[in-house]
Amino acid sequence: MIISPSFPYFLYIKVSLHWGLVLRRILLSKSRPALDFIPPTTMIGALSYPLSKILGGLSENAFIAGSEVSRSEAFKQLFFSLNATKVEGELHSDIQKIYFYDKRRREAKSDAVALEKLYGPSEVELVYLINNKAAREILGDDWLNLLRAAAWGIVRIGQKESLASVEFVDMDVAVPCELRETRFYFLSKHARPVSGSWHMREIVDWTEALIGDYSKAPKAVLFIPDGLITVELTGQGAIYKIGDYGCIVGPKVQGV
Repeated sequence: MIISPSFPYFLYIKVSLHWGLVLRRILLSKSRPALDFIPPTTMIGALSYPLSKILGGLSENAFIAGSEVSRSEAFKQLFFSLNATKVEGELHSDIQKIYFYDKRRREAKSDAVALEKLYGPSEVELVYLINNKAAREILGDDWLNLLRAAAWGIVRIGQKESLASVEFVDMDVAVPCELRETRFYFLSKHARPVSGSWHMREIVDWTEALIGDYSKAPKAVLFIPDGLITVELTGQGAIYKIGDYGCIVGPKVQGV
């Protein structure tokens, strides 16, 4: 496989979700609501875990510029764009008993909480638009094989009970797409829907935020298509053909 100096590579992964997903929306809320989609930060985490193992890292954290950050933060510069298809399923809450320690009274207590989960075995497609230069600098000359191996090593999406199996992996060069259509989600700063059916979700802007620290993180709007939709690009956006899998919307890329 010849590395193109002009266009970024894409990593395409088809994943089978065994029963559904657990992706918490508000970590400190007693009701524990869940997300009904896979956010970009979770895509990074899903790939970062097996990639760390392949590279010999035993810790989920790394040190960058003297600060301890998650492995996902260390690897996020590998990607220009992160895109995924809609997850099919329904949100339901399970009532569960939890135990905690009351420091003031110095005694163990219990309570009941509603833990929401997205139920529904389904397939989801993940696409990573790769920064070739950063991948070579971080992973070395064998970065293509390392990313492919890490893709096959994904075993969960989100929390540890969200078991998943990788069904198919492909890598190739992403080229400009003549069509203005996509079935993968995308950021509003890159495009807006023109026709078709879609949903909007507010997310942490992974390109600006420190992964794992979202208290003051900037937000972004994500458009999630129900199927194939037509889009209009913004001044910051571009659309790329990813082999036979369609097109994705991402940022304009130069000098990869």
